Amino acid sequence: MQKLTIIIWAALLLCIVSRTHGFCFLLQNRNTLGKIAVTCRLPRTLFLLGETKRLKHDACAMCTCKRNGLYCCSTRGPLPRNVPSDCKVVPAPNCDYNVVKTKDESKDCYTGRLLVTKYRHF
Repeated sequence: MQKLTIIIWAALLLCIVSRTHGFCFLLQNRNTLGKIAVTCRLPRTLFLLGETKRLKHDACAMCTCKRNGLYCCSTRGPLPRNVPSDCKVVPAPNCDYNVVKTKDESKDCYTGRLLVTKYRHF
């Protein structure tokens, strides 16, 4: 019985992990010899050591300034593939993407129906 319980939990965990998208990355600090970094920088954004905040251009990414650099993780899903030539990909507020008509971005590429949610460009 205990073995069956472990197998069920392992299968459930695999299902959850397989549906998770996103990525993390590290932007290393460039230190001058003998100086310790106390901030991390992105264009137009300064982080104090230990500070965590969302990126201004992408609300689906969180970054934390650590001694070795800026550690960021995004929960945005993977980019859609094989997008028709009359359509384009735009970020959706749910940290996924919408594929919309190029000439009318309010319409779904595949169904032609109006999108329920609005999106914002990067």
